[in-house]
Amino acid sequence: LFDDNLDYVEAITFHCFQQLMTGTSIQEFYMTIDDSSIIHNRMKMFQTKLNKILPKISQTLNYLQIEPIQYAYKWINLLFAQEHPMPTLLIVWDSLFAHYDDLMNFVYYVAISRVCEVADKIDINDFTGTLELLQHIEISNIYKALRRANQLYNDDINPSPTEILKKKRYNKCS
Repeated sequence: LFDDNLDYVEAITFHCFQQLMTGTSIQEFYMTIDDSSIIHNRMKMFQTKLNKILPKISQTLNYLQIEPIQYAYKWINLLFAQEHPMPTLLIVWDSLFAHYDDLMNFVYYVAISRVCEVADKIDINDFTGTLELLQHIEISNIYKALRRANQLYNDDINPSPTEILKKKRYNKCS
């Protein structure tokens, strides 16, 4: 593809990275100004979506005083790079970059889909176990998790009239 020229690969990789950092709001996680409020505001945005989409899980985590910064910050900050082996990570990144114009917003839905993977194991009586569970989520089927993220994103961005009526009965993690 690049005539075995690593200079071309490096140049294209740098260009893609530069576009990601300057063209999306992910750059806010790496600002050098001494103001952590940007990061807290980004995590608050995640918390707001979690409250809306998974209210029972969110209430349990609030009761346990487990903040998103304790488990989801590295997911969002590193675009899930530490959560998957490279072949799976490429699938995740492909899905993320398919939403380039709304990348950081879609990242939140992927993160919520990750929480869905362990929703039935979250225990209101076990702070340590629940936090450890959230910090070490194993995704058995990345395609299913990404389909769920896309569905959550689409339902939230463009809810159909039928979806609005079903919201109270709809299991967001199924």
